[in-house]
Amino acid sequence: REAAGLLHTQVEAFRPRYKLRWSVDAMRMLAVPNAGGSSLQSEALSCEVLARLFGSRLVMTEMELDYFSGSKITDYSVTLFEHAVGVSVTRAINWPTFALQPADAYRLLFKKLRAIQISSRNVLNMRWRKQVLHVWVRTYRDAQTLEEQYAAIPPEVRGN
Repeated sequence: REAAGLLHTQVEAFRPRYKLRWSVDAMRMLAVPNAGGSSLQSEALSCEVLARLFGSRLVMTEMELDYFSGSKITDYSVTLFEHAVGVSVTRAINWPTFALQPADAYRLLFKKLRAIQISSRNVLNMRWRKQVLHVWVRTYRDAQTLEEQYAAIPPEVRGN
């Protein structure tokens, strides 16, 4: 398996989401059907951040990706530095003011990283070498907790 790693970024909200100037790719994500749940805005914002930071381009949305029956799924795929990359988005937020607990962080990371491996094996209409797990957190301390727990995840689960 190839090496895996972490990247921290901080997003400051200077205006409400409805006033954001979304990129074409993020607007496309917001306009097409989603697999359900309350993840649409998290996924669109993830797409926006990757585009602004790294110049990624949306290839397929969640509902455009096809899988073997019963598979875990990936939220979207992009080209990033000329490579196809899958992106899974999650939130590690304990509301309203509770800090993310190490056991919760470990459980979330383990579950999501395993799901990435399953969806990568089972996707039918896309091939990527890597997937990104984009985790939204509320505080820098929560990000540190995730990083600490990520280091404790077995290497065969971290790599993809």
